[in-house]
This record gives sequence, C-alpha cells and structure tokens, in this order.
Amino acid sequence: MSARNNRQSSIDSYQNKWSLYIQWCKSRMFHPIYTNLSHVCAFLNYLFELGRSSSTVLGYLACISTLTELVTEEKWGSNLIVKNLISHLSRKYYKPTREPPQWEISVLNGLAKVNNRTCHKYELLQKSAFLLTLAAGARRSEVHAFLYTDLKHDINWTYVTIQIKESFLAKHQKTVKKKGAMKPLTVWALPLIENEHNPICPVWTLRAYVNRTKHSRSPGQVRLFIPSKDKLSKDIKIDSVSRWIKQGIELGYSFMDEVVNTPHYAHQVRSTASSVAFATGVPLSQVLEAGNWSSQHTFFKNYYYPPSKTTTEWLSQNTTTVMGKAVGQAQHHKSRRH
Repeated sequence: MSARNNRQSSIDSYQNKWSLYIQWCKSRMFHPIYTNLSHVCAFLNYLFELGRSSSTVLGYLACISTLTELVTEEKWGSNLIVKNLISHLSRKYYKPTREPPQWEISVLNGLAKVNNRTCHKYELLQKSAFLLTLAAGARRSEVHAFLYTDLKHDINWTYVTIQIKESFLAKHQKTVKKKGAMKPLTVWALPLIENEHNPICPVWTLRAYVNRTKHSRSPGQVRLFIPSKDKLSKDIKIDSVSRWIKQGIELGYSFMDEVVNTPHYAHQVRSTASSVAFATGVPLSQVLEAGNWSSQHTFFKNYYYPPSKTTTEWLSQNTTTVMGKAVGQAQHHKSRRH
C-alpha cells in the first residue's frame, strides 16, 4: 500500500510534464505509453529546442520513465543511448549564464617556454601549481592538501599518484566512505614530442619541482608544495596556493610577451578544466565524478562555459590534461582518478 501511495504521489508531481509529453505524442500520432527509443530521443531534443535546461530535461525523462515503466517495464532513465544523447544536447544547446575567464588555455604555449631545468625555482613552482591544478581540475583547498609524503610514481615517472590529506579539507567535500580518505589522484605523463618530454606535461614538471626542492624540505613538511623561500619550515597557506596558480597564468603570458590585464583567479582553472573536458567529449558523468559534483546543475550553473574559438583551435593542434583526462590532438594517454 505504501509503495502504491509513493507511486501515486510521483504521478501527481509529474502531471504538468506528462501533459506536455502527451500533447507532443498526439501531434505526431505516437502512443505516449507504448513508445520506443527514437520517440523518447526526439521528445528530449524537442525540449532542448524549446530552451529547457538539462536539469529540466532530466526531470521530463524521469517522468516518462517512471510512468511507462508501470506498463512496459522499459527503463528509459537508465538507457545508455538516452544518457549520451542528453550529454550531447547539453553541449549543443547550452546557454552561458556568466562571463568566461579572459585568459585562454593557449597560455600553455608560454609555459612551454619555461625550461624546467634552467628556470628559477619560483617559476617552476608557479608552473607546476598551475599545470597540476589544471590536470586535476582541483579546488585550491585540494591542491593545498596534496601530500608529498605519499607521492607515488614508477621509476620512469610515466605517472604520478597523489594522496589528498582529508583533515586539510572542508567537511562538505566528498570522501571514500570505506577508507575515510579522499581518493588519490593519478595523472599520466603526456606523450613525447619528437622523443622529448612535453614541456607542459604536469608529471614531468612536477618531477622537476620535486627534484629541485628535495634539499629545501624540512622533516615536518608533509604537503607537496612548500614555501618559496629556502629553509622556511612553516607549512603553506591556501592563499599562497591561489597566488602561485594565478602567477602561473601570468608567467605563461609573460613568455608570450603578453600581459593579463583583466582580473583572473585561481578557481577559474577548475572552471576551464571542466569546461574543456566536457566540450571535448568527456562524458558528463566522468566530469562530475572528477570534480566531486553531486549535481550537474552545480556544474552548468557555476563552472561550465563553451570554450572559445582560440581554445578549440589550440586543442586541435595540442594535447593537455584536464579533469584527469588527456584531451586535444592526442588523447590516447589518459589520466584518471583511482
């Protein structure tokens, strides 16, 4: 009886959505209950053409799936083709609600000129902080919590695995419940370019940073990044991480003989990473998982913006790592969260 009441309340809440779906079906002489995959997909496309948001479309899908399942047992809400279609249409019909960052991912062209072997140690810190934040799509608090003591890699540094110190994070951030700790981040090195290491590879840049700072570390410094001044035993602050990430952007433009005149912030790197990942075909579910977002509404409202023409052209000729995925010209070397 309880299950029946719950089902009835769901039907009542879906009344407006169901009415629109019936009207659409009648105008095309489709049966609303005994429908098929092509009809469902056509209706979802119709909703996007009307200007409905992706979260609203998902509500319609839940309505159709719930009601048709009572009769046909067809679960449209869990159909992989339907999920992929919504992901595709979300990109196609997305309307930005805010201004994108004024700096472009092509800033990596400038960072590629920063020689990891000969540059100043502070420049290497800025470059590494920016590239690793972009590769992880991480919050500045997560970058602040990257651990040096649990850093893992193979002998050739083809990958690096970084553990996040849970006690350094805000309580609302996700944890792995069974282990009580944040999932470690694994990033794979980018492919070689003419038998040379890619100068914007986050793994090889991090390797250079670790080697350059190993004699400057105090025994109690457990975080991956340390203060820029030699033999400074104090731990870093979150504001320092933000400053280094921003300076990484400025450093790249300085090597391109350009200046960033508009305001730019560390959190924009997370927005850029997730937007580029989604726009280049990384499934929405993987973007949400990598960003620790429980709702796609949060992603689309607060982070996503369509990449510019400059970014699209750069990705057609280059490769980088964002949100744990290698994207761009060569995507066969992938990074992932374990």
